[in-house]
Amino acid sequence: MERGSSVLEKLALGFKKLGKGVYSEISSKAYWVDTMTGHSFWMPAMTINEKYIQEFLYNDGSTWSEIGAARAIGAVMGFCINRPLTRFRDYWKKKVWRVNSDSSWVRSSVADFSLAVTLIPSLYALTLGLAGENLEEIKQMVPSGTGVQVVMAFVYTKYLDKSRKFFGTTPDYLLEDSLDRED
Repeated sequence: MERGSSVLEKLALGFKKLGKGVYSEISSKAYWVDTMTGHSFWMPAMTINEKYIQEFLYNDGSTWSEIGAARAIGAVMGFCINRPLTRFRDYWKKKVWRVNSDSSWVRSSVADFSLAVTLIPSLYALTLGLAGENLEEIKQMVPSGTGVQVVMAFVYTKYLDKSRKFFGTTPDYLLEDSLDRED
């Protein structure tokens, strides 16, 4: 009986640590800067894609109610994933591409591009699926949405970095040893 309770105690302690970590992250200035920067940039960009670019490419743009549903899902997802994605971007740049403050714009942009083409299609398909789009619509929208997002990622990463600078937060990839910690 004692052994089972020690497992439960460890599990409870793990959840307590996770809760403190989540609270600490959500209450941080960096979380809000990254999250609101993502919302203010991607909501209009993807609305334009879903309404006008889809109409131009396929003569089949989304209705405003479909766009509203997709953007609402995107907003909820953004509160959950914007900061983890920007932290993963920082990790990707520092550890995979070895980008630092002395790196060229080209190296930094290639790092951002490689991450965008790796992550965007699945995240966009998930957003559309959760918003109720059927598989045929998703298959039609993901390529153009991915194209728009990959191109816009170059602009977004500059916007993110400038927003971080304006609000006084520093990307993890520019902090000494920030991604080397074991916590």
